[in-house]
Amino acid sequence: MEKRVGLQLKKISCEVNRVVNSEAYVGKVDELTGTRGYILGYLIKHEGTYYQKDLEKIFSVRRSTMTEILNLMEKKGFIVRVPDETDKRLKRIVPTEEAKRYDKKIREAFDRFENDLTDGLSDEELDAFFAVLTKLGNNLNKMID
Repeated sequence: MEKRVGLQLKKISCEVNRVVNSEAYVGKVDELTGTRGYILGYLIKHEGTYYQKDLEKIFSVRRSTMTEILNLMEKKGFIVRVPDETDKRLKRIVPTEEAKRYDKKIREAFDRFENDLTDGLSDEELDAFFAVLTKLGNNLNKMID
């Protein structure tokens, strides 16, 4: 079988999403599976000022996708969009107190997932994995610039 990096990345991405979104990891917090959980965890862990554009860049998500994600999170009561004090056209993305109550559960689920995913890998193997991913990411960035 021919080795195709792009195909393998696509397959593993689908598998990661399937597992992360499974009840075994996120339990009954269906509204916060996958990317929504990662976004919420990021907002809570990295307290600061974030706008939609920031999150698009951090998570490598298109504007339309991020709009859809944030709309659902806002509808479910996990975030609010607050007008910026200096530029009213901009809206800060702020996690709600409701979201903060779920944070520990989500963080534990993602930590358990990371531990299970990397089980049996040495530090050297993980370092090599991240080095290769960084190079692949750089190559992808060159293709879209």
